[in-house]
Amino acid sequence: MKAFLASLLQEVDPTAAIVDLTIDPDSLGYTVRLRTRGETGKPRSLSAGLLALARNGNPVAIRTIRVLLSTMLLETRSRQALDSARLTWHERWRPPPKPEMP
Repeated sequence: MKAFLASLLQEVDPTAAIVDLTIDPDSLGYTVRLRTRGETGKPRSLSAGLLALARNGNPVAIRTIRVLLSTMLLETRSRQALDSARLTWHERWRPPPKPEMP
């Protein structure tokens, strides 16, 4: 399953990679974590049935998995951009040092 999911991920973003792929305890899905641009995303669950349909060539299931993967990557990139903007804002608007007391 990992190789199949990795191939779909490469179609979405060649720079992204799968960090973890584990089957859920109830066997109804897989938990996947992706990495892009050095940032690891949050674990997200994918339906085992949907993955099985996609693996068997169902075009709707394949498209759905691609959309889910791209959404996961977008979430990670958005968090990266927000963190970078916060850091820049804090550095830019740092209060001036207090003058020394005589």
